[in-house]
Amino acid sequence: MTWNNRIYRHIIGSKECFALHETFYNNETGLIESWTEVPVTEFSDSIDELIQDLEQKLTDAKRFRNAVLLPNANVDENNLISGK
Repeated sequence: MTWNNRIYRHIIGSKECFALHETFYNNETGLIESWTEVPVTEFSDSIDELIQDLEQKLTDAKRFRNAVLLPNANVDENNLISGK
């Protein structure tokens, strides 16, 4: 089975929004077999906004790759890691 991330259009109430879902394919047929029920991103109002949000996340991840924070640390500990 192979997979990639695909944009899905959601209708929430009467509002259209977009999010990425992991999508899984049959190796033999190349057809979609399933996708994650929960998106792997937040919902965005447009495809362009979704892509812009993802680009910003990638920029931030690259910028802070050498100062990885700890989710169970306290604020002071994470500020030390951040060099503050």
